[in-house]
Amino acid sequence: MLVPDEVIEKLKRLAAEEARFDNEDFNAYDCSGGNFDDAYDAGCGDGQIELAREILDELKIEYK
Repeated sequence: MLVPDEVIEKLKRLAAEEARFDNEDFNAYDCSGGNFDDAYDAGCGDGQIELAREILDELKIEYK
């Protein structure tokens, strides 16, 4: 399957972002101040970053 270049570039940009879980001292409660909406939003963002990384890893494409 051929993946369009613009999709690969978008994944690379997303994968290169710093995710909260990249910090080993990450604490979801501290990050969100106990606000469930903020915690949810943070998790969604980190999930997008993680998925982009996994897809690029499977395609053996560097993103760092």
